[in-house]
Amino acid sequence: MSGEGSAAAAPTRRPVPLAVAPPPGNPRFGGLDALRGMAAIAVVVTHCAAYTGNLPTTTDHSLIELVYLRAGQLGVCMFFALSGFLLYRPFLAAQIEGGRPQPFGAYARRRVLRVVPAYWFALTVLSIVPGLAGMFDSGWWQQYLFLRIYSPNPLASGLPQTWSVCIEVGIYFLLPLMVLGIGWVVARVPRKAQPAWALAILGCISLLSIGLIGWGYLGHHFLLVHLAPSYLWWFCAGMALAVITVHPPARLRGLTGWARAHPGGCWAVALVPFALALWLGPFGPAGKFDVQELVWFILGPLVGLPLLAPAVFVARGGWPRRLMRRRTVMWLGLVSYGIFLWHVGVLIALKDIGVTADLTPNGIIPLFLLVFPISVGCAAVSYYWVERPFYALKNRRLLPRFRGKDRSARARA
Repeated sequence: MSGEGSAAAAPTRRPVPLAVAPPPGNPRFGGLDALRGMAAIAVVVTHCAAYTGNLPTTTDHSLIELVYLRAGQLGVCMFFALSGFLLYRPFLAAQIEGGRPQPFGAYARRRVLRVVPAYWFALTVLSIVPGLAGMFDSGWWQQYLFLRIYSPNPLASGLPQTWSVCIEVGIYFLLPLMVLGIGWVVARVPRKAQPAWALAILGCISLLSIGLIGWGYLGHHFLLVHLAPSYLWWFCAGMALAVITVHPPARLRGLTGWARAHPGGCWAVALVPFALALWLGPFGPAGKFDVQELVWFILGPLVGLPLLAPAVFVARGGWPRRLMRRRTVMWLGLVSYGIFLWHVGVLIALKDIGVTADLTPNGIIPLFLLVFPISVGCAAVSYYWVERPFYALKNRRLLPRFRGKDRSARARA
């Protein structure tokens, strides 16, 4: 949810916001900004449903309750896939196309500046007003170090929705290892075979991830359900999309061409696995809610990737791309991390003053219309006063080096 490098690969006249600027020398994919904003909206809807008692808690639930649940889960899945695509693509392009590799130190600095300041700011302010559970006990430091997810009851304190941020932070530590491993393999096979080998390795990692989370759900091992390696399937789905955009295997070029020419068709394709996930909810085996969640975990990226395709395979035309180019939607994507961080605090404050109780059980829309603008306002303050000043530091050491290289190349030409 906190990936970077998201606008069209073609040059843009407007300055690129630092929050979404890619590493120097890499393209931007602008439609992904809008998709990040849409994902944040979906997460807010789900939590508004939770605060009005409209999320399923057993297998006995309505279809609309399941839609509310899956919408937020899809938003989180898209955050993972977005990060996988945007963070892995610069490394992959350097390995396969022979470009200048991004130093791991620069990668780590960019991740820290992108994730930590906004998170610490929101966590500190919301711990004071309206007050977050568990922030003044002996485990407060676990919240700040993204470690509370590994405690026995991680969702009972702090900002519970940030479980996904904690897992992503864990994956950020694993990404350099995956980059080195995949790079070692692809360097030893013919260039034409490199994308296929990269996809095969990502497939194996994804299967291990599905196995881990399946063991967690079916064996009732709670820790495995919130372990970073268990969510690598969602992250690797975005990494696989990066492979296809950098150097698509010959057998997939027809598919990528179709995706580039039919953006609306891509979004229509996403409806199929989403509908399947909904169908498995109301009609799944009684008492097998964990099985339904496991099936959704597997299907989630199959919904998210077709939604990402129109923004990743850049071309003109199509109503999805027109929607993603709207400035309001793109701006929501720019501040989406803040929306994600602040909206639960807003919900807690409204619950404390009795607003959510007055809206139960049919007040999801009124609650959303109240929570969302307040969360956007908090996110805007966070972005312009906290996040953006830190973003200005993320390329400080890199830009002079790349500019010097560009000048030398022009001089030789």
